[in-house]
Amino acid sequence: MSSKDRQRWLSSFSILVIPVMIYLMILPTGCTKIKMSAPLRTATEQFLISVAVRESIESLNMSPLAGYRVFIDDSGQKRIDYEYILAEFRAAVGKSGAKLVEHRADAELITEFRSDGVGIDREEFFIGIPGIPIPGFDPSTAALGGGFTTPELPMFKIVSQKGFAGASYIAYWNKQGGLYVSSGPYVGESLRRDGWLFALGPLSRGNIPPVE
Repeated sequence: MSSKDRQRWLSSFSILVIPVMIYLMILPTGCTKIKMSAPLRTATEQFLISVAVRESIESLNMSPLAGYRVFIDDSGQKRIDYEYILAEFRAAVGKSGAKLVEHRADAELITEFRSDGVGIDREEFFIGIPGIPIPGFDPSTAALGGGFTTPELPMFKIVSQKGFAGASYIAYWNKQGGLYVSSGPYVGESLRRDGWLFALGPLSRGNIPPVE
């Protein structure tokens, strides 16, 4: 290799390697990793659900129930998080001035609560070097096995998590069976968005603790 070729090679090598070296040098000072799911629901996921549920319940018109003896019929939908959203609805009925009764026969009004859906949508935008699986090697069997995945190196990354909860109810007369009032459906929403720029992050915003 001539001195001129060597000089061109070193110049090309510097252009490619030096920015990567600088990035790797600053990476340890600000690298952060969020554990997204360990139990059935992480704290962030639980807050996303609870904030969306409360927003949907608060949108319901409960004032027509005030002063009546009300029985809540919960024999309908059974889904994930239904018990929590039903508990929030029960609390809202009580706060409206209605009197909750345990037995259907004692009620003037029967209410049926419905939820169109409760869940979380997740979106991720990533620019950088993703994690690369590195296969391992078992010398005893001369076969690939085990291995590891290199950490991702984000230059720019955004993770958005949005919670949604739908709520509606009807109330009808216990004796006559006619419809008295209905409200909804309403959809409550919650948000947490985390962003990373090179080694800086996460920078978080949203309407749930601890970023609200």
